[in-house]
Amino acid sequence: MNWFLDMCILIFYANPSENLSAKTRKFVNSKGKDIFAVCYYITNKNLPKWIERQRIALKEIKKYYDEQSYHIGSSQESKILFKEDIIEAKKIAILSLEKTKDKEKAYGLLKKNQEFLINNLKYFIKKFVDKNVIPINEIDFELKSSLFTYLTPNDSDANTIASGIQYNQQEKVTLLTGDRSDWSKELLEKAVIYHTTLNKKYPDLPEIKYVQDL
Repeated sequence: MNWFLDMCILIFYANPSENLSAKTRKFVNSKGKDIFAVCYYITNKNLPKWIERQRIALKEIKKYYDEQSYHIGSSQESKILFKEDIIEAKKIAILSLEKTKDKEKAYGLLKKNQEFLINNLKYFIKKFVDKNVIPINEIDFELKSSLFTYLTPNDSDANTIASGIQYNQQEKVTLLTGDRSDWSKELLEKAVIYHTTLNKKYPDLPEIKYVQDL
């Protein structure tokens, strides 16, 4: 079977604390002769940006530990963090400190966990990804824009799903994600089937499956 992976699949595999980590690891480890494809938008742009946000979030936690009046997310560098990144950083900063009862140990634990996560991501890409597909400069702008109309402001998903649809024209593929809210058959119908030009350009749309259902 030919799978096109959403970025969340890589993160679920790499991070044992994710709710769907065990399910994802079981699926990945039973890969067999299946083909795992990941688009260049993920490996060359979105994933590096995500990793950089995690590193900056950890720096923010360190500043908070050094000075507890510091507000996580208030530095100039942290402006690239999403609202969800800041919420998560505040949460794990408190939990790690409660667990260790020591700021240095708490930071050391978080740093170790982050290094483990990043190494797992690198391992996944090296060990399990068979193909990188659809160069970023070849993503169909019209297709991406139509998807973005229904995904606003999620530009990342628009680029990733567009890559998956384009790859499906080259090889029959199943899109795999854990995101039921944005990745759906209804989205593809609205963005492509009901579009006057895209429905002719992309007559064969990929199936979407969810890792939690496997």
